[in-house]
Amino acid sequence: VGEVSSRWSVKGEWGLVLTDGATGIPYAELTSSGAKQGLTLGWRLLSAPGDLDTELDIKALRREEGDGTLNHSMGAELKLRW
Repeated sequence: VGEVSSRWSVKGEWGLVLTDGATGIPYAELTSSGAKQGLTLGWRLLSAPGDLDTELDIKALRREEGDGTLNHSMGAELKLRW
């Protein structure tokens, strides 16, 4: 019989309308899969309605492997739609 492992993820985000009509969305996510855990913190910026459809997502990640190894990373993603 194989080993049973659990997996779960919880994410929270909320939108803040900025003065120029754009939306800022801070978010946090916790994940767990067996002995591995992760934390992601980020900020997504959406353009104002009527502007060029753009999205900027900046995030920091922390992952802990089952053997105690820690991995940290940062990233940014820019989306332009026309």
